[in-house]
Amino acid sequence: MSDSQDKPFSMLNALWFKPDGGAEKYQEYLAAAHPFMLRYGGSSDRG
Repeated sequence: MSDSQDKPFSMLNALWFKPDGGAEKYQEYLAAAHPFMLRYGGSSDRG
């Protein structure tokens, strides 16, 4: 393992949602992924 894995990083997602429920599906994904992000020390500033 390289030490670069121990350094913080930022990620920006620029998203364009399909009008047939894309934004709602993404919210479902965020809710499902949130526990994993916390488990590995992640944080979010999403509103």
